[in-house]
Amino acid sequence: MSKTATAPLARAHQRRWLAVLCGASGLAIVQQVGFPQQPPLPVPPDPQSMPIAWRSAEHSISASRLMATMLQRDVATGFSQRFSKGSESLLLTPLASWKSAALDPAKITSSMPELYLSRPKLLSLQEKPQQIAIGRIQGVITFQTCLTRKGLIAFSNRKLEGISDRSRQDFLRTLIKGRLPFSPKPSVSCLLITTNNPSVLNGSADSQRFLKDLAIQTQWPL
Repeated sequence: MSKTATAPLARAHQRRWLAVLCGASGLAIVQQVGFPQQPPLPVPPDPQSMPIAWRSAEHSISASRLMATMLQRDVATGFSQRFSKGSESLLLTPLASWKSAALDPAKITSSMPELYLSRPKLLSLQEKPQQIAIGRIQGVITFQTCLTRKGLIAFSNRKLEGISDRSRQDFLRTLIKGRLPFSPKPSVSCLLITTNNPSVLNGSADSQRFLKDLAIQTQWPL
């Protein structure tokens, strides 16, 4: 075959590949805009392996989990697991975000009456940046904080930003530096703890041991 015949074939082949790549990129952009991938959530411990004598309650709260759209693309919430010990209650709710600035328990739970802490007062424990919040949920005095994979707790977004790990990017994503629109970004996450028992979060030795065991037993996103 002559060189003049080979050149048009080569250009046609290149155009086909270019069209395929453009189509794939276009579909990825549409997917991210219309149905964006939500950040991975931590998985709370199995009820049988919960630290201390907490028992799984019969009914757990199904936290509001809307289908991801362009307006809810940065945050994900999991189902709350309820535990009880006598008259004491404990709820564990996975939270995650693609952006550290969006990992804000107060904003994320604002449309969830069972989890929204009204007029929270922030308390800092001796071991900074350990931080809890006290307020009321449906009229009941409640204590709330968010546990990270490091075993540290905080409630305000400013504090959480400083103690929340971002997952490391793999080699390919590091290589392309996130330039492709469909490339997942590192995420941040925490486990929202809601309880009517102040001793769970008061910074005592038992409390610290409980939080450490809880962080170890929780399955955190890679």
